[in-house]
Amino acid sequence: MPGRSIRVLVALAGAAMGAHAQWLNQPAPGTPKGKDGKPNLAARTPRSRGGHPDLSGVWQSQSATEEELRRLIPGGRNGLGEVPPSKYFLNILSDFKPEEAPLLPAAAASFRQRAENFSPDSPLSHCQPEGVPMAETAPGPYKIVQTPGLMVMLYERETVFRQIHTDGRKLPNDPQPAWYGYSVGHWDGDTLVVDTAGFNDRGRRAE
Repeated sequence: MPGRSIRVLVALAGAAMGAHAQWLNQPAPGTPKGKDGKPNLAARTPRSRGGHPDLSGVWQSQSATEEELRRLIPGGRNGLGEVPPSKYFLNILSDFKPEEAPLLPAAAASFRQRAENFSPDSPLSHCQPEGVPMAETAPGPYKIVQTPGLMVMLYERETVFRQIHTDGRKLPNDPQPAWYGYSVGHWDGDTLVVDTAGFNDRGRRAE
């Protein structure tokens, strides 16, 4: 029985955000730099040979502000370590008003229930993988390796990976359920459109 599926649109508006990772003193070749010699994070998005944005590099989501933490977490307590998580890690729909969230009624009810029991029900509380899209919004770095037909995400937090195939293949009809599912993607202008199916329904994601 196929698992549930989701579609994620990745809008590209800048270069990869710097993050702590291995090989700290080995600069990535081709990194744009400012007059001070430091990486220019406001530079134009690099392009692949095919003309699409090149997402290769180390990424990390931006931490939520204190105001956002107080709004999204009871008492504003982090509880996830020293690094404040992204507001999207706490609520992937944090930019929407509750009544305007793009969810079906059944999914909205499940989303509210999980939001109310974030800590005890979270996979992180049981030392399990975060799932999609929580892994991309978690307070930790991950590396994207982009090739013409495949994109790979290497997550440092749990030492796990995710693959997005961009070689034209279709999603499997009856996939074996997995934490990160099965993903295929294609470019729509400068936006990477990713369809994922085959979740094991044990991770956290947008419903």
